[in-house]
Amino acid sequence: MRKILAAHAVLIMFVLSSAAVLLASLYSRSLVSFSMEMMEYNIEQRLKETSKRGALFVSLEELDSYQSVKDMKRPEYQALRGRLSDFAKDADVLYAYYIRVENGMMQFIVDNDFDEDTQVGLHTPSIDVALTPGAAPALEGNASTSKLGTYTDGWDGLLSAYAPIFDRDGNVTALFGVDINDEMIAKARRRMSILWMMEIASVTVVFASGVLCLVKYHREAEGAQAANIAKTRFLSRMSHEIRTPMNAIIGMSELVSRNYGKPQGLEYVESIKQAGHNLLAIINDILDFSRIESGNLLINSAPYETISLLNDVLTVIKVRMEDKSVELLTDVPPSLPCVLTGDETRVREILLNLLSNSVKYTESGFIKLAVRGENSSDGTFKLTFEISDSGIGIKPEDIKRLFGDFSRIEEHRNRYIEGAGLGLSIARALCVAMDGNIKVTSEYGAGSTFTATISQIVSDCKPMGSLNDRITIRRESSGVRFTAPDFRALIVDDIATNLTVAEGLLAPYMMKVDSCLSGKESVALVAENRYDLVLMDHMMPGMDGIETLSAIRGLGGRCAELPIVALTANAVSGRREMFLENGFNDYLSKPIEISKLNELIERWVPCEMRQTVGLQTKREPQIKPSIEIDGVDVAKGIAMTGGTEANYRSVLELYCRDAESRIEFLDLSHAGSDIRNFSTQVHALKSASASIGAEAISLEAALLEDAGKNSGIATIRERIDGFREDLSAVVANIRDALKMPGAFDERPPEGAEAPVESEEIIQCLSRLKNALAAEDVGTADGILAKLSHLSGSRPDAQLGEVISQISDLILTSEFGAASAIVGDAIKNTPMTLGGG
Repeated sequence: MRKILAAHAVLIMFVLSSAAVLLASLYSRSLVSFSMEMMEYNIEQRLKETSKRGALFVSLEELDSYQSVKDMKRPEYQALRGRLSDFAKDADVLYAYYIRVENGMMQFIVDNDFDEDTQVGLHTPSIDVALTPGAAPALEGNASTSKLGTYTDGWDGLLSAYAPIFDRDGNVTALFGVDINDEMIAKARRRMSILWMMEIASVTVVFASGVLCLVKYHREAEGAQAANIAKTRFLSRMSHEIRTPMNAIIGMSELVSRNYGKPQGLEYVESIKQAGHNLLAIINDILDFSRIESGNLLINSAPYETISLLNDVLTVIKVRMEDKSVELLTDVPPSLPCVLTGDETRVREILLNLLSNSVKYTESGFIKLAVRGENSSDGTFKLTFEISDSGIGIKPEDIKRLFGDFSRIEEHRNRYIEGAGLGLSIARALCVAMDGNIKVTSEYGAGSTFTATISQIVSDCKPMGSLNDRITIRRESSGVRFTAPDFRALIVDDIATNLTVAEGLLAPYMMKVDSCLSGKESVALVAENRYDLVLMDHMMPGMDGIETLSAIRGLGGRCAELPIVALTANAVSGRREMFLENGFNDYLSKPIEISKLNELIERWVPCEMRQTVGLQTKREPQIKPSIEIDGVDVAKGIAMTGGTEANYRSVLELYCRDAESRIEFLDLSHAGSDIRNFSTQVHALKSASASIGAEAISLEAALLEDAGKNSGIATIRERIDGFREDLSAVVANIRDALKMPGAFDERPPEGAEAPVESEEIIQCLSRLKNALAAEDVGTADGILAKLSHLSGSRPDAQLGEVISQISDLILTSEFGAASAIVGDAIKNTPMTLGGG
């Protein structure tokens, strides 16, 4: 019944639209003619007004100063041409120019054209006024236009307007002219001549299209109904899929807030993280499908290690299989080429989609990955992945719709399995984009086998070796493989604790490492010294990492190509791409993982600067640390700061100083007046706390940072006092632990040779002098904190006295006196501060 009513509605609309077309055709010619006349009138008025404005744009005295071709070389002349160019753009005209009139002849003075082949000027021959339509009336004192109504195509068809320029006696001695191209009007005139034929044709088309609409309506109605059903199913499924992780995120967030500071709080955070990953995976699938549908799927080819790709995929799949009694089998021949060229990211996505699909639908038994490769006649390498499992299998009637958009088989039976139903569709599209395909065979209830083929290019035909052997080597090779004593790096971070951690982690490479506490100071250091690598914190007060990067690149020369790596505690998806788009060369998340740091160093230290050492195995963990600190995981902190307790103690001392110096910023007054600086402070404490093993403090700081970024003053008000108390308690616990017997046993006894070189102290003092000259109190305080740490490793007390004097002077803003003391300290360091 609905279809019949809809058909009647279409017929009525057809009749009414046909009548409307017939009526409109009776008046269309007069309407178009009237429109053309109005268009011409508006153009004429606009040209006149534009020419009048141009006549007042330059004084007659200035025009009279240009009399010969030599005057065209004057800067003022070229400047006038530039001003005319701007005037022409603003007025939307093609040409704007000045003309001098003498004895009935027109001499061009200047126009807005910078092309020497087409521009007119003092070198252009004079023209008789009588031969220029529209110019003669302007000589009588009124703005005028050339005759409208006769148009030609091409650049020779111009419509012009002229306005008079009067001298002091009221005589017209010059004109200002503007031109527009009349091609648009010419085309409109031609269209008028064929309009009537078009009107007749339109009536015919309307009737014909109406008939076609009635014929095709029933077919389209059925298709639209099917599409609506599919859309409804998709929206229903996606609502469920997105709602499930969102409910988990919201519910777990509530549990965290109720159990804040309790052990189970971290478990809830892990659940939130997993739900977030599930939601992100669904969104990424939708975005990938959207790119495929819009034709924006790009395949980026680059060389990659075959065994590395396979190992990474299997590592991810093993994690996803942890809760299932399923065995992962591999059949990967070691003879596969070790290096292939293709889109590694997309190949990994295909494998993860197919293997994850097997994991979802296999509760027991096995999942097997078999890989085969063969050279093709076209010079490519055909790579075949066969993923088989002992899962639930697929019914024969379901196989044909298995790769459909948003399709999942047996929805009622598999309703508890997560996913948007896009994985297989995306995987097939990716295979097709790489000259391949995916096929499937299955026995319902006994498992399935998916076979994916793609084409790659062989870059290195050497055998890749055994996959299992390679996995073992990768697990044992996280140590330092080389040293680089001639390599010089700069670390930039606004918190001294993070600098010490990074310096400790780089120590095994024996490279030269400088550090500083602000972006402004790092720019000065890069300008003065030649560095091979810069590790740059992102969130810093004053100049942040991106602003500092821009300033360094602006130095030019070698700085334009200097490798700069972004350091950030905000390790979320897409951040790496954001940093690379802003000019960074690489990305490293904080707290720094030793394995990730080693991978980064291996990427950026050139082979010629490496000194090979034997493969270092991982350090044996200490049986038990000699200190215990409430609220701090000491063992984890030692591992995160380089693996030695001695270095960890130094980091703890710096952490206490940094935390105490930042506590004053952790109140509502600072959060309300300078929310950006407040967020920066808690961001720094977040990463530093994680580095020493204070996970609870790090989590509290992360929540405050997020509130600061989103202007969540209510959240800050609720949590800030508790955070200050918890931070103060941890700092007090650290200080108590370091004062316990044996806490400083690793320091050298009095009279022993100082382990800190004078050169390092002088570098800090030099940077301090620069900070004082710029009256940069924040940077100066950071450098003083590091000098205070260095003074603890000296056998004398004079450096400590110097630091105390400088600190007092900074408090009273006596930067000049403080700078003088620093200068004396630099001169006297080798003799009186234990150096040399």
